[in-house]
Amino acid sequence: MNKDYELILLAAGHGKRMGTTGNKILLPLLDEPLIVYSLRTFLRDTNCCHIIIVAKKDEIPLLEELTKKESVLSAIPFTFVEGGTERQDSVNCGLKKLKNTKGFVMIHDGARPFVESHLIDILNEIVYQKKAAILGVPVKDTIKKVENKQVVETIVRSALWQVQTPQAFSSQLILRAHKIAKIDHFLGTDDASLVERLGEKVTMVLSNYDNIKITTPEDLVIGEAILKHQQKKHKEQKMQRVGQGYDTHQLVKGRPCIIGGVKLPFEKGLAGHSDADVLIHAIIDALLGAAGKGDIGQLFPDTDLTFKGANSRELLRQVYKQLTAEKFSIINIDATILAEKPKMQPYLKKMQENIAFDCQIHTERVNVKATTSEKMGFVGRQEGIAAMAICLLEKNTI
Repeated sequence: MNKDYELILLAAGHGKRMGTTGNKILLPLLDEPLIVYSLRTFLRDTNCCHIIIVAKKDEIPLLEELTKKESVLSAIPFTFVEGGTERQDSVNCGLKKLKNTKGFVMIHDGARPFVESHLIDILNEIVYQKKAAILGVPVKDTIKKVENKQVVETIVRSALWQVQTPQAFSSQLILRAHKIAKIDHFLGTDDASLVERLGEKVTMVLSNYDNIKITTPEDLVIGEAILKHQQKKHKEQKMQRVGQGYDTHQLVKGRPCIIGGVKLPFEKGLAGHSDADVLIHAIIDALLGAAGKGDIGQLFPDTDLTFKGANSRELLRQVYKQLTAEKFSIINIDATILAEKPKMQPYLKKMQENIAFDCQIHTERVNVKATTSEKMGFVGRQEGIAAMAICLLEKNTI
């Protein structure tokens, strides 16, 4: 079951401590803008249902272009809003754009590029139970209280944690906390502090020390090292799996001919319990085979009236969500349609686009070909159409 949340991504900061006049979230980190890294992580999360980017007014057009490029394969809607003077003001601006004030929201600093997907999953699971949850790590260094450059106390560090983002809350709770803080003219150092002063409990979720905030030029150097290490670890933790699929459907009169989500102009169509999209059925079988999840008949049985006349693209989207939930990602899909008629060539590009969109991958990762059977067999006699598909999946083994 999906646990949907909305994201407020804060991008309205300044670069004072970074020593730059521009916005630090747009500074390059290994040749890509800093904010891109956290944005991509949330775009991959099937539980993220709405992204609100809070930015400086003059930078909103630039961020709109950037997010348009990054989210071309994502159905997650974006909202852009101008930020305020303080961080707390910016969060409040973002909260006003929530689509579901009775749902859940995560608040994340765009200058923290290294938050990992599994931490977001854990945070999301806990916030649905506890209504307020934040990421953090135990303090490693000795902490001393200093007044006028003199040490007045050594603080016991066993109870001290460094707080990070994202911070997650029930939308109703954080809206109430911000409303009361505004009335009381209270300015907190983070969103959790506004919730705490209401007497509400906030659950700490153990994060990792890589989830740093890029604030100074030294942080950029550290950030590059973290990013290179993560990229190396990412490659080492991946397992690749191949799957193949095959499907056939009979050509009959009185049915639409739908292949690859495209309705073809033909006097016959494909018979089947669903819309009988032979190409997508073969691809679903390939994906399920690579993931070790049986076949399309097991997942969407033709004895179940729920799937009578079903749109096969919707079935493909369901399979994609299942694979994503189990940490699979689709590397590429290659498929072949076997049909004497109708001619497929004019429609192959649109088929590829449909499949790529439903699987949330770039169209370059989908290849659809078509061939005839040289008038041999049931395909050659125009009794039916067949399709074959092969795919490559990648899975994080940790």
